Amino acid sequence: MGQRTFWRWLTATTAALCLAATQGWALVRFDDGNDQIFVNTSLSVAYDSNIFASNGGSGDVLTTTSLSLEYTRRAGYIGINASAAWNLGRFDSNTGQDFSNPALHLELVKGSGRTTGTLTLDASRNSSADTTVNMRTDS
Repeated sequence: MGQRTFWRWLTATTAALCLAATQGWALVRFDDGNDQIFVNTSLSVAYDSNIFASNGGSGDVLTTTSLSLEYTRRAGYIGINASAAWNLGRFDSNTGQDFSNPALHLELVKGSGRTTGTLTLDASRNSSADTTVNMRTDS
């Protein structure tokens, strides 16, 4: 294990221990608690034994981080859930496979009254191993 990998594991372990028992509270609450803004972060370090999903493919250490902002509103007839996230991945040896994936989510909810329902819109970018073509692809 190289020195860079050791420091990644140490950082991930320290962050996990510090955040393991925390409860999620809104970063900002306004309008008598009807509107809330949350901030979520994560860091992980893992070894993937076959990053290209091919026969005899190579493995690598992958460090992923994510940051997301969430907004919820529970006032009036329609509730709103909205989020924006950014996922970053960095490979130790295969740096050409590094990725940066944004994601957006919007949900409008009407849960009471005569007509109820949910309208959801999602948009995201995904980088992953594709077994059909034996390589990593973006979608």
